[in-house]
Amino acid sequence: RAESLPDDLGSGVEQALAGDDVRAALALLLRHALVALFQSHPTRLTPGATERDCLNAYRRLLGDDARVTYLGDLIRQWTRIAWAHQPVTPEQARQLLRRWQQLSSAEAAS
Repeated sequence: RAESLPDDLGSGVEQALAGDDVRAALALLLRHALVALFQSHPTRLTPGATERDCLNAYRRLLGDDARVTYLGDLIRQWTRIAWAHQPVTPEQARQLLRRWQQLSSAEAAS
């Protein structure tokens, strides 16, 4: 839900990272990316759709769009930290944030 997201994504991610919570930073990035994609390209998702289900739905809808590629990379990092309990560095989270900000700026400019 868009209303559950902070007004400033960058500040929210940095706040989570300042608290040494990379998982929360990635969760915020993931929620933001999914909300943004759904707002610009609504698609039918089943209740309880997983991250992978969402990615597959957007691959079918948008193909190899840069935002879908980003979502795939983000989901890989999210899966590492959330499900496989493998480390993701704060810098990797910041790189994902910068990529999303660049994609969002390019989308707004077009």
